[in-house]
Amino acid sequence: MVHDQPKPRVSIIICTYNRADLLQITLDALPALTAIDMAEILIVDNNSTDHTR
Repeated sequence: MVHDQPKPRVSIIICTYNRADLLQITLDALPALTAIDMAEILIVDNNSTDHTR
């Protein structure tokens, strides 16, 4: 049986370019947000040339 998931109330959009290390720190901090279970997280990599991917 497939359960319907509630639609997210918040969208967190993180745009990044060659900031892999800072992106990791940001992602590690997200679970501390109180409403993270009601959020969708979108990461936009602007064609980074470091190890962001």
